[in-house]
Amino acid sequence: MYALLGLVALVLLVAAGLFFYVQTPSGQDFVANQAQKYLRDKLQTEVRIGKFRSDFRNAISFDDVYLEDQKGDTLVSVGHLGINIDIFALLKSKINVSSLELDNGRIAISRTAPDSISNYDFILNAFASGDTATVAAAPADTTGAGFTYEIGDARLTNILLTYNDAVDGMNVRAKVGDLAVNMDEVDVDAAIYKVDQAALKNASIRITQTKVPPPSPTDTSALALTFGINRVRLDNVALTYRNKPSAQFISTRIGEGEVTADNIDLINSRVALNKLMLRNTTFAYAQNEDVPVEQRVVNPAKVVRDLDASVKNATGQESSWAVSLKESDISGVEVAFDNFNEPRQKTRVRGMDYNHLKFTNLTLNTENLRYSENSTTGRITQLSGQEQSGFAVTRAQADVVFDSTETRLDNLDLVTPHTRIRRTLAMQYESLDAIADDLANLRLEADLRDSRLGFRDILYLSPDLANTPPFTTGPNQSVLISGKVDGRVGDLRIKGLEVVGLRNTQLLASGRIQGLPETDRRLYVDLDIQKLVTTNADIRSLAPKGTIPAGYSLPPLMTVRGTFKGRPTALVFDTDLKASTTYGNLAAKVNVGAGPVGQEPVKAVFSTQQLNVGKLIGDPTIGTVTASGTLNGRGGLDPNLLRGQLNAKVQQATYNGYTYKGITAKVDIDRNRYVVDASSKDDPNLNLDLLATIDLRNASNPTYTVDRLNLRGVNLTALGFYTGGNLSIQGDLKASLSGSDLNTINGTFSGSRIAIVSDGQPFVLDSVSGRIVQRTGRTEVDFASSVADLTLRGNTRLGDIATALQQHIDRYFDLPGIRYRPNNANQQFTFEANVKDPKIIRQFVPDLQQISPFRLTGGFDSREADLRLSTRIARIKYMGYQLDSLRLKVSSDPQALDYALKLNHIRQDTTLNLPNPSLTGSIANNKVGTHLRIAENDSTTNLDLAGTLDVLNEGAAYSFSFDPKLVLNNQQWAVQPANSLRYDTNTGAIRAENVRLSQGDQSIALQTLAGADYPLQAQFSNLNLNQLATAGGLQDSLVGGTLNGQAIIKALGQPRMAFTANAGLMGLAYNKAVIGDITLQAGNPAADRYNLDLRLTGGPQNHDVRLTGDYLASGALDMQANVTRFGLGIIEPFALGEIRETSGFLSGLLAIRGTASAPQVRGKLTTNNAGFTLTQLGAPFRLPQEDLVFDDKGILFDDFVILDSLGNKGVVNGHVLTKNFIDYGFQLRAVTDNFIAVQSTRRDNALFWGKLIVDSDSRITGDLNLMRVRTTATIVDGSDFYAAVPNDEADKVSSAGIVEFIDKSAPIDTMLLRQLAKQDSAKTAAGYDIAATITVTDDTPFTIIIDEASGDNLKVRANGTLNTAIDPVGNITLSGRLAVKSGSYHMSLYELTERDFLIAEGSTITWSGDPYNGIADVSAIYVAKAAPAELLSGQGVSDETLKSTARNTLPFNVYLNVDGELLKPEISFDIKLPEDTRSDLRTQIENRLAQLRQPSQTDELNKQVFSLLVLNRFLAENPFESSGGSIVADQLRGSASQVLTQQLQNLTGSYLSNLGVELGVNSQADYSSGTEKTRTDLNVAVRRQLFNDRVTVRLGTDVPLAGGNQASGGQQSVSNFAGDVSIEYDILANGRLRLRAYRNNAYGDIDGQYVRNGASLIYQRDYKNFADLFKGIDKDVKQENKDIRKRQKEQEKAADDSVKTTTTVPPRRDSARVAQRPTSGSK
Repeated sequence: MYALLGLVALVLLVAAGLFFYVQTPSGQDFVANQAQKYLRDKLQTEVRIGKFRSDFRNAISFDDVYLEDQKGDTLVSVGHLGINIDIFALLKSKINVSSLELDNGRIAISRTAPDSISNYDFILNAFASGDTATVAAAPADTTGAGFTYEIGDARLTNILLTYNDAVDGMNVRAKVGDLAVNMDEVDVDAAIYKVDQAALKNASIRITQTKVPPPSPTDTSALALTFGINRVRLDNVALTYRNKPSAQFISTRIGEGEVTADNIDLINSRVALNKLMLRNTTFAYAQNEDVPVEQRVVNPAKVVRDLDASVKNATGQESSWAVSLKESDISGVEVAFDNFNEPRQKTRVRGMDYNHLKFTNLTLNTENLRYSENSTTGRITQLSGQEQSGFAVTRAQADVVFDSTETRLDNLDLVTPHTRIRRTLAMQYESLDAIADDLANLRLEADLRDSRLGFRDILYLSPDLANTPPFTTGPNQSVLISGKVDGRVGDLRIKGLEVVGLRNTQLLASGRIQGLPETDRRLYVDLDIQKLVTTNADIRSLAPKGTIPAGYSLPPLMTVRGTFKGRPTALVFDTDLKASTTYGNLAAKVNVGAGPVGQEPVKAVFSTQQLNVGKLIGDPTIGTVTASGTLNGRGGLDPNLLRGQLNAKVQQATYNGYTYKGITAKVDIDRNRYVVDASSKDDPNLNLDLLATIDLRNASNPTYTVDRLNLRGVNLTALGFYTGGNLSIQGDLKASLSGSDLNTINGTFSGSRIAIVSDGQPFVLDSVSGRIVQRTGRTEVDFASSVADLTLRGNTRLGDIATALQQHIDRYFDLPGIRYRPNNANQQFTFEANVKDPKIIRQFVPDLQQISPFRLTGGFDSREADLRLSTRIARIKYMGYQLDSLRLKVSSDPQALDYALKLNHIRQDTTLNLPNPSLTGSIANNKVGTHLRIAENDSTTNLDLAGTLDVLNEGAAYSFSFDPKLVLNNQQWAVQPANSLRYDTNTGAIRAENVRLSQGDQSIALQTLAGADYPLQAQFSNLNLNQLATAGGLQDSLVGGTLNGQAIIKALGQPRMAFTANAGLMGLAYNKAVIGDITLQAGNPAADRYNLDLRLTGGPQNHDVRLTGDYLASGALDMQANVTRFGLGIIEPFALGEIRETSGFLSGLLAIRGTASAPQVRGKLTTNNAGFTLTQLGAPFRLPQEDLVFDDKGILFDDFVILDSLGNKGVVNGHVLTKNFIDYGFQLRAVTDNFIAVQSTRRDNALFWGKLIVDSDSRITGDLNLMRVRTTATIVDGSDFYAAVPNDEADKVSSAGIVEFIDKSAPIDTMLLRQLAKQDSAKTAAGYDIAATITVTDDTPFTIIIDEASGDNLKVRANGTLNTAIDPVGNITLSGRLAVKSGSYHMSLYELTERDFLIAEGSTITWSGDPYNGIADVSAIYVAKAAPAELLSGQGVSDETLKSTARNTLPFNVYLNVDGELLKPEISFDIKLPEDTRSDLRTQIENRLAQLRQPSQTDELNKQVFSLLVLNRFLAENPFESSGGSIVADQLRGSASQVLTQQLQNLTGSYLSNLGVELGVNSQADYSSGTEKTRTDLNVAVRRQLFNDRVTVRLGTDVPLAGGNQASGGQQSVSNFAGDVSIEYDILANGRLRLRAYRNNAYGDIDGQYVRNGASLIYQRDYKNFADLFKGIDKDVKQENKDIRKRQKEQEKAADDSVKTTTTVPPRRDSARVAQRPTSGSK
């Protein structure tokens, strides 16, 4: 028993000893070593357990645990593993883990293919049972089912997990820097996991998937997981996922993140988050290939669908998620997306590429964000960030509502660098899916007050819009938007809409639009436009290209107000619009009603006020129009259907510089047939009544009927239709014309009481009448007047007369392109024109100073070959040529046509004198016999030359032979008999036989030698060029020299032309300057080779130039030019004074190869001390020694230096391109540095002078037809430039006296007007295409002479850049702005005083196109010290104060403001007391000065300014009342130097307003006498409207007051009053067809008085769109027209040609064709 007890005690003792031993470090080390040894033996791999510690109650820890796999790689490595677990609680089915620590852990798991063996399988195999026999299934272990869990803290530090599965293609590498988790509740059996707090730092997960994972069944079982979390924090956590099969890449790095939650209930679909914080985080997603969404491994949509299915299986109903977030704080986030299947976009402007997006610096702060199945609400307090394209959101906030029936943003404030959108945006709909199908019922609500929309942001979002208006104006534009929009898309209401944008556009409107999104005839618009302000530039930026016709101009600024109601696409509307523009004002009320086609009612009321129609349509002859009218009719807006009546009244209309007044018209409209009843009675220069019918229905045969045209007075000069003097007309006219061309025109016209007054000389026609009848076999034209009569009778239509005459002349002499064929056709006519009073012709033919009365008779009869023409004119003086006793006679018979033209004398000043010239001869059998004789008398003959011109082989060749008698300079020259000169039109060969003219030792001989190519020999012996020139009537000193030698020319005029010569021209002189001696030697040493030796020697310039070499018959050249000395002074006689002071010479050597048509010149020419001065610039230039190099491109300028007077350089580089030295192109660059370009005096150039030093860079390209110059230049220090403003009044001609004028008029041929219009429109000009950018700095002063007469000038120093251009047709433009740095305005009140005003900094001078229309905005100040006593007199200030305090001088700032156009500056003044001036009377002074600034006190203000400037004192109130104080005011009004007589205008306005009298004073420069004088004229004009305002007539003139030709003009009679006459006649009352004529006296500074004439016909047609102009006539209208024409023909047939039954009209002539024909070239 004791032994047993002892054994038990021993066992217990041993057990106790072991228990206590294993709790010792050595015991636990022993256990660790034994476990390590066991595992090594068991696993057959390296196993290490560095340390094991445990209290066998709660704590267990392992250190330095290591386990290798069978390949020797690390499988598991643990630095430290510690667990605090209640071991004894396990016995109670409790798992209480208070903490878990794992440090420095490494786990590496891998699986290889294709055996699918994992690197940990050997562990499973080692501990697996070796018995593989069937074992009975063990009962399920349910011991864990009752466990309860208490989990505390878990912390993992520096953990690395790698997983490489070669079978599934999964590679995972996860690294955990620090993970701390605190659990609230864990229940494994109930799947409850609630986390209190979790924190993860410095962690990264990288997943790479190289294979498509095997399909796995979707787990949609009932969701049993209960998960909760209170707080999660992430710091420096990264996740990278790359899936190669699905081409997906995801990269996420969270810098700092934190989430706190109130409740997470996945089963009930509820997530309530408290706060989300995310900072310094990046998200990147890339989709590299076009893989369908369903095939992508990462598919969030699929995850959501699976989760919803699990929730449904758990709850038995569809999931209804509710997610809320009380607050979010997200900042520093970057998001990137790339779809590499699409290339990066390339657009003109940067924009968002939706396949490659990258957002940076994203910030998102929200409050109370809540998401549910049908609703999303919340508030965004801050949203910002930017995209890589540049798009950025600076700030955004809004209250958001998004649900199944509404999307809404309230309290919206979205701000970008270019955009701000505020207030409310909302949409309401039945459902999201129904929006596209029912867009009309989509309800919109927008309240966007004070919002701005930037074009740059729109282009960021849609860069393709960059080429679409209005974004073509530039990306920096923006639009300000305010207003409310409410209603359905199909019925929108707009309230308080305000749009401000583009450059200068503003819209204030409200209204209603119905019918959208359809835009068919049902579209209805009701708009109330309170204000629309826009500009030409803005409209052009919006309008598609081509919408605005070329040449048309829109006003720079427009303001529109009004209403519009109706269906615009159906052209059924009612509108009331008013437009105010810089071109004038326009108002219109238009009502177009609904109805059948052609029956739509139209009512319109319109008016214009100072509307500049000319600027609108690009016609400078048309000015402003002030008119009103009404239209009532049917037919809509189509002129072909419109029937109704138009009533119009033109209060004012300017054409060709004249303003017509008081024209009224009533037009009855019937489908392109217009009955016009017009009148002009209020215009002083046009007084008429008109009743006319214009029928344009048949375009091939329009009819024009003037039932009544009562011209009571028309001043053609005042109206601008005539410039050859003062011309006025009166009379009554009637006309009935039809026809579309000269062969179909028929009708009659007549006039009575016609009188013409030209420059005070009356011409009474009394009456004129005309008739044109053209029927088959019958043509009659009659015109009769007291000035001229014309009668034509025959059977040839007017359009065929010219052809008949050409064929008749071809009967005798072959005309090119004309063939005479004998036939039995009877063409005959006779005519007689009797010019009885030719004085009137002088008024219509420019430069015709004198012509005598004459009669021109003639006739033609084709059967008798009889053509007769005869006239005698006693005297003609034209363009300085005086022709005395002209006699012309032409007659023909079947054998010959004889002609004779004889005069007594032809003279032109001293340059030409031809006594008794005559040209006589006959034409027959293709021979023209001619005899030219110029002789003082029978004994003194200048020239007597006769000969015969033969036409050979029907014009294939022409031959001329000289008669034996030849006299030159009264010396008989011998003519060799049997001579002839023949020209072959086919070959171009010229043959001469026995042509020899000789006199004494002088001779000229031409002879064709034997041989090929018809060698023509020319011999000259002692030929005196001066005698030849004087024989032709030229002045004695123009040409001089003696010619000797001979030349032989082969193949003259052919490409293979060659010659030999041995000739000399000695003492060649031109324009009184001796050039030198020219000698030419050309030999023919071989059959196809010619050598040449051409020299220029001698002369004052001591020339020595020699050209030698060979010329081949093939055209090849082999020559050399040796330029020893070529004096540049030779240029001056040919430069017409534009180049002077030439010096130096050229030298060099040139080799000439190639052909005559394409010479190849190589070598160079060098300037030697060359110099010259351009007269206009005045600056001398030097070319000391520069080379002009000739190469394969042309002429090379290689650092070609031009020196100015100080030696500063201008360097030219480039080429003058040429292949033939006839046609030239340019590739030049010229650079100057401190170069003196202008150094002239006013005598050299009256427009600009002074000193101009420039730095420039110019490029010259193009050719001679169009030279293109591009220049940038800077005006540099040292310049002092002056420019004179041209006087815009210089074109007025002075006259003396005032007369009563007679009402006048004149008919004008509409066809002539069309011809003149064609001639004008066809004019083109080759010239220059110049564009220059000029930079001006304040280092260089420049002076603008504002008024030469008074000396007013503006001298400034300014900064700015000017852009100027000259286009190919000569139009000059200038744009830019000069900001004045400093300067002064020198004002001179004639001889009263002179003052210098200092210009305030900030003043500007701006040009916007017209170089003469610079806009000044200049403020200048003059400080005057004066006592305010007189200023305050009469203002309630006591006498004592006026005598004491008010007598103290104070400084006053006198402001001079120069505004408006430089040509017509508007000068205004102001007086201010400086702010720092102290005075007891300051309040009274300020009040008085404020009174003077009132508009009604302008005269008083100007009077005080005048007094301060002249007298340095103020004036008491009304000191000049009796002496015309307003004249002083006028001195200061329009220009600081011009005196504008306001008093005269006040007088005429009071007493002569009904006569339209205008008075004014003009001052200008007068150079007509050759010296500079000052000219001051009184301008007097009278304007009158006649015939119910249908004709407007204006007469005016300038009366010299001082200077100019006052002495000679002082005795002018009153008849010279009407110096300017202009007439405008509205043929149609509505002004659609208008006739204009003018005659203006003009005045030029240099040329003095000259005259301008002109006439035009204007047709205007209204249309809504451009297609209306070409719209055809409706079928019903065509049929109706056809029926009308049929009835008319029946009536005409019944009348049996009413022309035959009329009373015979006396022989008369159409005044429109006779009186106007001499003026065809006058315009």
